[in-house]
Amino acid sequence: MLDYFKGRPTRDSTVEIHAKAWPRFVQSPYLVSEGYVPGIIVKRGYDRKVIFKKSDIESVAFDDDPQAHISHLFTGRMFRIIVEHEWIEDCVVVDYKAHPVNRQVFFVRFNRHIPGVITEIDVPVTLVGVFGSHAHLNRAQIDLAMPTIKLQCVGEKIPPPFLVDCSNLRMEEPYGAITLRDIMHLLPEDGTARFHPSYDLDETEIVHAYRPYSIPEQDIPEDYIDPNFVKQNKKRYHLTYSGYWPRQ
Repeated sequence: MLDYFKGRPTRDSTVEIHAKAWPRFVQSPYLVSEGYVPGIIVKRGYDRKVIFKKSDIESVAFDDDPQAHISHLFTGRMFRIIVEHEWIEDCVVVDYKAHPVNRQVFFVRFNRHIPGVITEIDVPVTLVGVFGSHAHLNRAQIDLAMPTIKLQCVGEKIPPPFLVDCSNLRMEEPYGAITLRDIMHLLPEDGTARFHPSYDLDETEIVHAYRPYSIPEQDIPEDYIDPNFVKQNKKRYHLTYSGYWPRQ
């Protein structure tokens, strides 16, 4: 049995996607109407404008849930872009323009990833072993505090999403936690990736286990802004504005 699992291929989140060169004198709204998603590849080389089939991009941009938003994995994996079978670009998504409800992508911006040069990327986190953990069996609430972890990568590939094992998570007072120090073993063994230096390995908590009624409720600050209603340009969505009624 051990030989079976050892013989399985290693996890790899890299996506191979085909693209075409952006036609000259064609604007992005026209490309979107024709079923394409325009994009641009920048940094560490010449800027290249490309277009993708809408179905190819949106199949990896959104989660399987029909009502889900952009997946964390969309900006946390490497894309191997093959442009007209002439050149290959290894890239990561750094920005995009998408509709928050209609599951549509209108534009994607990539940065090249070159081995040996630092690329910063937010890798998603997934919890495993939750229902069999000591904390869950003691009726504790287990929450994911960090859906993504910022990494600095210099290897040929981007590490796959972290699978954080919660089976040993215990309920403590005032709460139990898993820190970055506890998952150091999940980093690549060849040393080609590390946690961002801005993190404190002992203080940065990824998972919390607590009793829901043991934490007093606090009012939301008056200046709180829900990030789900903020655009990429830091402006808020106008939910009641349709072009006729005044903005709220």
